[in-house]
Amino acid sequence: LLGLMVFQAEAGVKFGVKGGLVLANIKSVPETFQGYSWETKRGLVGGVSLELGLLGGFSLQPEVLYVQKGTQFDFEMEGITGKFETRVDTIEIPLLLKFNLISGGPTIPSFYAGPFVGFISKAENLIKIEGYPTEREDIKDNLTSTEYGLTFGAGLVQSL
Repeated sequence: LLGLMVFQAEAGVKFGVKGGLVLANIKSVPETFQGYSWETKRGLVGGVSLELGLLGGFSLQPEVLYVQKGTQFDFEMEGITGKFETRVDTIEIPLLLKFNLISGGPTIPSFYAGPFVGFISKAENLIKIEGYPTEREDIKDNLTSTEYGLTFGAGLVQSL
């Protein structure tokens, strides 16, 4: 995830706008779809953050993010080829403990980790067959509407 803009409100408090790329896949496959080669699906992530400075390069960083997830596979059935996609859009709220490797400068590398809660805003399956309209199925009601997890990573913050 790449931090695009950071605005310092006062010492120790920073507001940010974030954007980046998500690489998602599925590990638990319904029996109907076993045997297919599931592929990683690219999606976008964007949102806002608030960084609250603590001591020794640490900070607390709550965020609100819009995240596109999903998976896909190509299929061939009775001489027809196509693509099956699952798309799941979520609103995620992570609460991160962040450590900045350096304390100043225009570009600051950091590491972060913490829990998150996510809420599904949209979920659908798509079947794409060349020459036919895309078939869509809303699957939001078939999924757990709330997810919990841990997130971790590294980042670069560019101050403007």
